[in-house]
Amino acid sequence: MTVRGATLLSQPILGIPSYTATYANNATATIGSSTVVSEDGAAAGGLTPAAISVGQQLDVSGQATVDTAGNISLAATSGQVRLASTRLWGTLNSATAGSAVLDVMSLGNFAPAGFNFAGTGSTVPANPSAYVLNTGSLDESALAASKPLVQVDGRVNAFGSAPRTSPLPPSPPAPRPNSAW
Repeated sequence: MTVRGATLLSQPILGIPSYTATYANNATATIGSSTVVSEDGAAAGGLTPAAISVGQQLDVSGQATVDTAGNISLAATSGQVRLASTRLWGTLNSATAGSAVLDVMSLGNFAPAGFNFAGTGSTVPANPSAYVLNTGSLDESALAASKPLVQVDGRVNAFGSAPRTSPLPPSPPAPRPNSAW
């Protein structure tokens, strides 16, 4: 998989007590059926690499290499992937009790144009111009469409299952309109 906005932390070497950070716009991570997948804030296990999807913020642990051109590759087939909360910014298209549809401006600090959403949905791919969110028990239907800038923190649906039809435990924080400056 391609990881956007990658930071590689190399272990200390030769007695130097600090990590070295390398940054890359894109890095390649290889995962497999033995890759351990976990989620921030969730004690329950049972996640597999299929839980990872487009736009999901994550931490990957494995064996890294950097070639002479500076390209980062990470072999995590026997490593770990930790799913972290992903921040989404967008404007509200519509909302009902338990659901909202946003026009996504950024997903994990990246414009949606930088992602390939093919395969994210069970029948059609997720659409960043009409991105469906499960808001749980929160009813956002009183908000005017296209007016508030909305920030949402949560987890992206598992690959092939967008849009989500039920919340994950623990439920992601509810969308909240932001004040204008």
